[in-house]
Amino acid sequence: MKIVVGIDDYRECVSRIPPKGKWRAWFEDYYSRHKEVFDLIFKYLYMADVEAMRMLVEACDFHNNLEIAERFLACGGIEKLKQILPTCEDFLDYHGDYRLFVLVGIGQVGGTAPPSPHPLMYLGAECIGCDMRKLELLLSHEFHHLVRFQALTSEAVDMAGYTFGELIVTEGMATAFSMVVQGLGFDAPALKSALFMNDEALSYCTSNRNALIQEILDHRNSSVTQDLMSKYLYAGNQMDTGGMPGNVGYYVGTAIVSDLLAQGMDLRQLTNMSGNEVINLWEKLKSPG
Repeated sequence: MKIVVGIDDYRECVSRIPPKGKWRAWFEDYYSRHKEVFDLIFKYLYMADVEAMRMLVEACDFHNNLEIAERFLACGGIEKLKQILPTCEDFLDYHGDYRLFVLVGIGQVGGTAPPSPHPLMYLGAECIGCDMRKLELLLSHEFHHLVRFQALTSEAVDMAGYTFGELIVTEGMATAFSMVVQGLGFDAPALKSALFMNDEALSYCTSNRNALIQEILDHRNSSVTQDLMSKYLYAGNQMDTGGMPGNVGYYVGTAIVSDLLAQGMDLRQLTNMSGNEVINLWEKLKSPG
């Protein structure tokens, strides 16, 4: 395991904004140094290339992001993640080589572990600051993604054949892992914390549990699209006109996995199964008779 911290690079980038402007300073002095990671983030989370990020970069508050990232360092963030990772590695019995990039993003991605031929994880220090509880949940969540993508075949994580059902199971399993590895249950306070939901969003999900699961599973064989991700995963606690929060997909995936765990399934075993296999198991569990 290798940890790459890019906060000093970001500080240098910020110092070059006055003569260069935001886009040019970020592109030449930060993005270019960490291109491998950022390109994967843009590909899998934004479904876009770097040029499509120009407006987001121009709107970014670089000085505020730097201040929060420096607080992450001052509060012992690097030392904390070094404490968390061995527990995750031991739980999943994964001790392969991987890299963890602690960088400063554009304020939207706290963590990710995209499919890559060379396993890696990313943490956005500007989204964490001194919140070490958030760090624990994010890091264990992303570590599970890293291990799962290595366990599955390359075809299973190829976006060309990656279904929305697979994505939902992947996110649910990683969320469940972040809870299980810390000895948490699946009660409301634990779910609220692990899903980064507020009370209103979690209340909506629990009140509409069965209908939400069915709605999501209706898209199980659909290709992953920006519209589906925006509607069900990446809009956070923001409610649509019907009151549905924009991260219900995480709740649904976690509900499916927690139902299987309650029946004695082992999370390590589920980690090595495809999303379709997991959904089929859950449907068999819920089918009458």
